[in-house]
Amino acid sequence: MKVKNSFYIFKKDWQEIYKNKEILLPIIILPILFSIIFPILLIGTALFIPPEEYNNGESLRDLIPFFQGQENEVLKIIIYYNINFLMKPLFLFTPMILTMVIASDSFAGEKERKTIESLLILPITDKELILGKVLTAFIPAIIATWAAFGAFQALIFFMTYDIIGFNLIGLDWYLLLFLFTPLLSFFSVILMIINSSRAKDAKSAQNVAVIIILPVISLFFLQMTNLFVLNIINILILSAFIGLLDLLMIYLGGKQLNRDRLISRIR
Repeated sequence: MKVKNSFYIFKKDWQEIYKNKEILLPIIILPILFSIIFPILLIGTALFIPPEEYNNGESLRDLIPFFQGQENEVLKIIIYYNINFLMKPLFLFTPMILTMVIASDSFAGEKERKTIESLLILPITDKELILGKVLTAFIPAIIATWAAFGAFQALIFFMTYDIIGFNLIGLDWYLLLFLFTPLLSFFSVILMIINSSRAKDAKSAQNVAVIIILPVISLFFLQMTNLFVLNIINILILSAFIGLLDLLMIYLGGKQLNRDRLISRIR
């Protein structure tokens, strides 16, 4: 297998994506939304609402006990909770939505543009073709997410260090972004590409989005209510589980994504 052939597909697809505002705009807007706007809103809310008006500050004392007795105790608890409990699962929406939007266009978009036949007759192997489609969605989503995380980390340090006294972004965040997120994004990409190969157009290819987004929404509510916490151990366990699912998706993708099946679906 020649990886350069896969990168040829990657380059070709991105020439099309640059022309498609429905795909390009989410790539620009989502990282800004989750790395800058949401954190500013969450921290700003904690800073400008008087401590006596917090409804959940007292109830979070047992959950976040290490600020007890400190000055501005309730404020510190609320900021810590907002960043380390609410923002963790929210941050996962960036790679999930981006991979969904880009990968749904992989084959369904080729059908819409009437370019699927010319794609399938290229002198490359099935594996090179599929890898190219995977890279088209995976690489930009991960790069955008990591860039957003860099901006997010700098913003959080700037806004909270003088209040909290330490960096709120710990090892759990790094494991979430650099281990769990790529594994989950890969699962999302393969699932969306398989569905895209069956769909008539990119919009109908997104009908499995709920399968991808629902677990992230569930994580948000579980984390918010302290029923499941994204700590180091749980992130490692989830990463191992998603890694096994990725292996399953590679197997299923190899069965579902080949020229014969793709040709039969466009006739």
